[in-house]
Amino acid sequence: MIEVFQDNEITIEILPKLTESYIKELIPNIGMRVRFMENFKKYFGNAEPSFYQNNTLDNIDISFSDILSESNSTASVSTNISSEVLIPIENREISLHSREQLDSYRIVFPEFDLRTLLITSPLGNSVSTFFDANKILDNTRRNKMVDIIMKHMFKYHVTQ
Repeated sequence: MIEVFQDNEITIEILPKLTESYIKELIPNIGMRVRFMENFKKYFGNAEPSFYQNNTLDNIDISFSDILSESNSTASVSTNISSEVLIPIENREISLHSREQLDSYRIVFPEFDLRTLLITSPLGNSVSTFFDANKILDNTRRNKMVDIIMKHMFKYHVTQ
């Protein structure tokens, strides 16, 4: 499953933005998807982004003064057109979580020994050997090390 996420360039930043339809596409196996969704919802909460809502508008009548005077929410509009549209709930920066939720939310990982993690992973041994010889990492090995750590962290949270 990790390879599928890597092939689709799903990063830690993108992970909480995945919708159930994306997850269904990424994980076609129902049993694996159910286990993933349980952990996903436990870790991230609601999987569907909530910054848009579906609304049906009836009778739109709007002027430029209505648009310019609107500050916090969407303008109330009316005309003869009836269609389903997506309207932002608020006219501000879009976020999935409130500032209070983010301040109180902390990711806690178990402690792990980086050297042991590197030695036990297929690509990590070359990183460890290079560092022991040069006391510095080049960009290639640094990127490998970050990949190894991220896989470890992702594996921990998906299986917990």
